[in-house]
Amino acid sequence: MLGWKTVLDNRRAVYGWLLALIVPTLLVGGWLGVTSHVAQHTNRLKVAVVNQDSGAKYQGKNQNIGAQLSQGLMAQKQLDFVSVNTVKQARQKLEQKQVSAVLVWPENTTQRLSEFKHSGKPIVVQQYIDSGRNAFATEQIQRRLTNIVTGLSEQLLMGNTGASTLENLVKQSGQLQDEANDLQTNLRAVGRNLDTDKAADLQKDATDTANDLAQYSSALNAAVASDDKEKMSELATKINTLSYKMQTDIVSSIAGIATSLDDTKMLSSQDSVIQAGAKTIADGQNGIQKSLKTMLGQQADNQDANGTNQMIAMHTVDQRPIKQSGQVTLPTITAIALTIQAILFGIILKVSHVKAETLALEQWWQTFRVVGLLSIISAVVMGALPLLWHISLENIWLLMGINVIGLWLLTSIVWLFKHYLGQIGWWLATVLLTIQTFMATDLYHLAILDKPFQLLHQLLPLHQIQSAIQSAVFGGEVTNDILIVIIWFLVLTMLIVISYRVHQRAVWNKTLATDAS
Repeated sequence: MLGWKTVLDNRRAVYGWLLALIVPTLLVGGWLGVTSHVAQHTNRLKVAVVNQDSGAKYQGKNQNIGAQLSQGLMAQKQLDFVSVNTVKQARQKLEQKQVSAVLVWPENTTQRLSEFKHSGKPIVVQQYIDSGRNAFATEQIQRRLTNIVTGLSEQLLMGNTGASTLENLVKQSGQLQDEANDLQTNLRAVGRNLDTDKAADLQKDATDTANDLAQYSSALNAAVASDDKEKMSELATKINTLSYKMQTDIVSSIAGIATSLDDTKMLSSQDSVIQAGAKTIADGQNGIQKSLKTMLGQQADNQDANGTNQMIAMHTVDQRPIKQSGQVTLPTITAIALTIQAILFGIILKVSHVKAETLALEQWWQTFRVVGLLSIISAVVMGALPLLWHISLENIWLLMGINVIGLWLLTSIVWLFKHYLGQIGWWLATVLLTIQTFMATDLYHLAILDKPFQLLHQLLPLHQIQSAIQSAVFGGEVTNDILIVIIWFLVLTMLIVISYRVHQRAVWNKTLATDAS
């Protein structure tokens, strides 16, 4: 009968129950630790930028727009952009998961930009991704890169059309200033015959508006001369606001005064002059507002739903496209299944007594041959299922081999702990594999982790197993991962055999001591 006294009197039982309580806690805590706050660290995802632009003459001087755009990307905070010299090097980094995507500015970037006004053809930027091995990273990067490139395209459009637009705004603002001065003179002429207070207020507003318009016009001329696009955009917005005030406040007040003039029939000739000036100011304000909207890309009627008015278009090349969602989850599920199998095999494994007369390697083989056969059967069963997930037959055989070696490796971990520590060793191995499962399963990209955790992540045996499975599923380079798994297996096997050898030596020494006595 199980009671508190029975449990507390047995130290091994206490340790076993404590570990039984800890493992579920690790499962829940590990899952939350892996899946929580991931989006907050997506700005650590690295994107390699390759500039192939050779430069050309643009806006009257030799420029390298590709280099300028690359510098603009480096200043972004949404993603971690790194400069790479060649496309080959960048794609190699993508293959090794050192970066999550590659962005390539073409050779004729500056030339295309200079010809855009006449040809209308956008700059085609090549983007390389690896959605098969970096599903989470690809999803995050695609969304953020689209926003960033769209912003760059709008900046280029502003730079390409802004200068001529602002020059026209300077001329229009000067004309509006003249019209406002003429209107002010006419208002003074009719002021005596109108309500004095209202006319004085209107005259003050018109004077202030004319002065502000003259000041902004002068500043805008200076900004155009110094090619300060930021200042030009700011002043253009102020002129737009001031013009809107003319239309809504001053012009409406003038219209009211004109109505009074019409009713009293006192100044009909001056009324026609005032109305003409008000209409000129209103038309000028509408022209400025329309020009600003065009320059800032706010004309909804001319907006192409497909983005063909953008100066930058992205062409995406997916090195390992996902053909079915099961391909993404297969490596993680397989890694978890292998871990569970290794833990269950650990229950079956018995800690056999060391035989002094038998070779240590032979004793290892007597136990391993059973586990090895069961591993092969399990790998064949698990390896047949991925046929439903668009995986080639060649990769299926490779996947089976990885499953066999991976299960041997994980079982060796459990075996080693159980051989040294008995049942407590099995519990410790279970805890270790549970923690390793959450650290190794690639629920998010490796680049999000801090450097120490990245190194630890890459050293984990289960990570190498999962990485090899992932490469087999999507047809990537698998040799390095398999070699590391085999090395891990050989090291653990050597430790187990050495353990048998050490126990044999202890038995021999004990036997010799007994015989001597």
